[in-house]
Amino acid sequence: MLIISLILGSSLSSYDETALVSSAFRVLRTMVAAWLREVSRFRNVFADYQIIHFYRWLRSPGALLYDPALRKTLLGLMRKLFVQLVSEFRRLGAEVVFADFNRIILNTKKRCFRDDSLVSCPSFEIVVMSILTPSDLGRSDLGPIWEGGGLLFCVTF
Repeated sequence: MLIISLILGSSLSSYDETALVSSAFRVLRTMVAAWLREVSRFRNVFADYQIIHFYRWLRSPGALLYDPALRKTLLGLMRKLFVQLVSEFRRLGAEVVFADFNRIILNTKKRCFRDDSLVSCPSFEIVVMSILTPSDLGRSDLGPIWEGGGLLFCVTF
């Protein structure tokens, strides 16, 4: 029995942590959704500050909102969303040059020229912005970068 508990211990403890923080996570999700609603409808500056500093409060061990199990659950969800986003870009035909939680650099292998100056490729920008809806990812900036013989897009969060 001891061997089975040692083998299954990591998965059971992970499940136990997730089960323990599920109610707290549900409350935090509702709170953040309310902040997003306040910012989008009423341009509430204080709710915007709360959103900006929320993750810092969750990950900093010195903060009162810090809970290791809650941070682990949130980080797992962030990884899952990030992998889905990168795979969606690959499915659309873009090559992912660099990707982390803060920035994704894509090579579209498209050339958009007009009178020897760089112009954006509106079709790809529309597709990327439809993937990056504000309700999913909050603030994001999309900008073309001219690099050599092709057009790179940098998505900054």
